[in-house]
Amino acid sequence: MINTYIGKTLYAIAMVTLGFGAISCEKEEEKNDNVNTQVNLEQLRNTVIASQWQISQFTQNGADETANYSAYRLEFADDDIVTISNDTLSSTGFWDLDRNENGVNFQLNFNNQPDFEEFQQDWELIDYSSTLVELKKEDSIAIDYFTLDKFQ
Repeated sequence: MINTYIGKTLYAIAMVTLGFGAISCEKEEEKNDNVNTQVNLEQLRNTVIASQWQISQFTQNGADETANYSAYRLEFADDDIVTISNDTLSSTGFWDLDRNENGVNFQLNFNNQPDFEEFQQDWELIDYSSTLVELKKEDSIAIDYFTLDKFQ
């Protein structure tokens, strides 16, 4: 009888714990979905075009690579051209925004240029403001983060 009581108690605790975990995951997914479904692509596009941006965070496969790229500036043009440059190097590529089943997709393409192939991705928008654009790329290995701050 005691074993049955303990077994039922442990089962109840496990179910309650799993229930809270499912609710927590659902809330996080709702938060991300709300950010991505409420984004006005034209407004985001205008925000990105209006300023120069600096790389304030770049994490690839769990390694912080920000120091390697923090001197670079990005300029996004209305004709879908993006220019990335520092004091000694300048290169152009293409960019675009669209919406897919995962939310807002921020695409960067630097024509497989070795210096910038790390950025050549279809990034998922996490959040943005007039001074910040936060992106991530998730695959089976890791989550990469790419954050741009408005250049002052």
